[in-house]
Amino acid sequence: KDIMIDDSNIKFIFLDTRSYRDSHWIRSAGELHIPLSALVASSLRGLYSTLGFGRNHSGQVLGDEQWQWLEETLTNSTADAHVIVSSVQVLTSNPVVESWGHFPVEKRRLFSLIQATNPAGLIFISGDVHMAEISKATITRSDGSIEDLVEVTSSGLTHTCADSKINSVLCPMMTSLFSHHRLQSNSIYIGKNFGMISIIDPDDAHHEETQDPNEADKIHLNESDIGYCNSKWIRKKKYLKVSIQSIDGIGSRKSLLASTNHSTQEVLSFNRTITSSLGLHHHCLKQFPLERIVSIDYPDFFSFPPYLS
Repeated sequence: KDIMIDDSNIKFIFLDTRSYRDSHWIRSAGELHIPLSALVASSLRGLYSTLGFGRNHSGQVLGDEQWQWLEETLTNSTADAHVIVSSVQVLTSNPVVESWGHFPVEKRRLFSLIQATNPAGLIFISGDVHMAEISKATITRSDGSIEDLVEVTSSGLTHTCADSKINSVLCPMMTSLFSHHRLQSNSIYIGKNFGMISIIDPDDAHHEETQDPNEADKIHLNESDIGYCNSKWIRKKKYLKVSIQSIDGIGSRKSLLASTNHSTQEVLSFNRTITSSLGLHHHCLKQFPLERIVSIDYPDFFSFPPYLS
């Protein structure tokens, strides 16, 4: 889905990570729907992953048809920024929660696709884990530059991973133990929350534009017109901001929907630099292509011993 925000074209890519997903290396006990089955399932996932088992599990997440669609979408996109939405986390190093990490072949395929298609302004958003955090991978480009590939996770609206007596002990222990995927050590919030996405234009308060952006489509473009593509009003840096807002005093889904006066506060945020090109991104990208991605170093599960097939 392409959405124009001001003059920035943001492509939202919603992945279905449930319908075509295979079982984990050991089938999840959570499917049994018996008391404490979710706790048993998460404990078992964490145990066998930490022992190094399942590291070559070839189960699928997306299915062949969805992979083909995703590849075509990223290959043909000329958007200024890309937001890939996954219900489960992509970059976490936490083996206790469900994530792409439990499907390592699929996860490698996802990052190989990102490396090949090199989408502009990429960020992941996810949920599912009943807490909020910001995770990162590291992209190295052909010019030697290094940048963060970031995932912002938001959940849940009405409850958290620390709500019950036992979870109020287990959740902080888990999040403290498995933390090396985070953007910063404190990039986590255990509380009711929701996420927000916005575009920040640093020039909005200064009104320094000298030419009407709406006139852009009336100007004849030459392939060699680098100065035009690099002019301030045609390639203006902006920020795609993804933030986590805490929710105070909301006890249930019903009270949340009924309330118009609940208190919110920004507790986490990340700004992704993007370049707006006023609908002419495809042309100007020829003049200023993104440097090729050489490698993506993403966090993996901690295991002991370090590796077992």
